[in-house]
Amino acid sequence: MDRSKFRASGLERTPSTLNFFNDITKKRETERQLKAAKEKAEKSDRLKSVFLANMSHEIRTPMNAIMGFSDMLINDGMSKEKQQDYLRIIQDSGRRLLQIINDILDISKLETGLLKMYPRTFTLYDVFAQSIETFKKDSRYRKKTKLTLRMNFPASHRGLKVRTEPGTVCGSLLTIFWIMR
Repeated sequence: MDRSKFRASGLERTPSTLNFFNDITKKRETERQLKAAKEKAEKSDRLKSVFLANMSHEIRTPMNAIMGFSDMLINDGMSKEKQQDYLRIIQDSGRRLLQIINDILDISKLETGLLKMYPRTFTLYDVFAQSIETFKKDSRYRKKTKLTLRMNFPASHRGLKVRTEPGTVCGSLLTIFWIMR
């Protein structure tokens, strides 16, 4: 290397220091963001694993009822009344299974942005009252003489407003009603 290029007049024997500074603030911030994103992805992965474990149980329960009661229907010595009971259980289990699958698909659509939520503010009392009236109009409810639905909503809470998707609340209530049957 030719040192003559670096000599300055009168400074040849003067001790000097050459310092280089590199600002790594952006690099550190990027590393921090990457670490946070990795932790979030790992947490999401764990939550999905727990969700799938719960869903597998939720799916197996009605599926086992469908399989078990359909196997029992093959028995020729069963009364017509017993067969009808088993067929109702199979239908109810099939409806529950279909609802679970629809819920899973909706969650997936929400995550990917294919399903949009349109929350609005409404009175919770009105949604409960509407859901109960819908359930009472269903022929399956009318056949259940031992099931009575009453809404015991304190007057002080009838004006309670919530902001969410009303259809989701109605759907959840109707699901609960069908399970109670």
